[in-house]
Amino acid sequence: MAATESFAPFRKLPAELRIQIWTEALTVPSIWAVALNNPKNVHDGGPPPHRRSIRMTCVGTSPHLVGLSCKQAREVMERIYKSPLRGPIMEATVAGVYWIYLERAVITFVNSQDSLAILDRFGAEISRFQHVALVWENWRTHPLTCVRLANSCPALRTLVVQRVDAETSRTWVSSLLRPSTLCEKVAPVVLELDAATAAYYVALAMHEGPEIGAADSDTLTYRKSILQYFGQSLPRLHILSPGEIAERGASADASLSARP
Repeated sequence: MAATESFAPFRKLPAELRIQIWTEALTVPSIWAVALNNPKNVHDGGPPPHRRSIRMTCVGTSPHLVGLSCKQAREVMERIYKSPLRGPIMEATVAGVYWIYLERAVITFVNSQDSLAILDRFGAEISRFQHVALVWENWRTHPLTCVRLANSCPALRTLVVQRVDAETSRTWVSSLLRPSTLCEKVAPVVLELDAATAAYYVALAMHEGPEIGAADSDTLTYRKSILQYFGQSLPRLHILSPGEIAERGASADASLSARP
């Protein structure tokens, strides 16, 4: 018997089995990198933060694409996802929406100085975020972002904080400043969300064991300072050291080189 004759075509499978397959494919964990478009110094002709559009990019293949394959898959997606995440009108996707299964999606703010501006652009939609990853570069803007998450995200279950080493060779006007403000800030570190880092963040979001993170004095101080904003509804807080990015990249390279 030919291989093509040994398995029933998908359309001929029982409806219950097809729905189960669609459901599993649509609920695969995903990670999204979110940033402001045109992150250009406003004094160099770039638009101010409140006029910039948002760019959301799925690292890897977005699970929602399965839901666009046929009518039944679309119906299953709409039932599971309930409603799309809506960004600023006409500035998210062509339809102004993102179909994301937020129960298993990590929303990653890759630029620490733009995080608060992005949250403002999403408005009330951020109340649906359940897993968030942030870049911790310094104490200037990061606490404000965490306060906003604490006040606006009652469903937040996981907070991954990636510490990074700040660059000092460039200057930047923070997205929190008004266009008329002429003082300069240190250039932000923009996190490069590669496949290895993305997979690690997803694993942390799905992790049910002890919280992951360094135990140095800065981390302990940070943990105590940030968690106080969340009251009794504490997310799982994973604080990662700057070196973990390089370590994960090295591990991934070693794994690839060891393959035949």
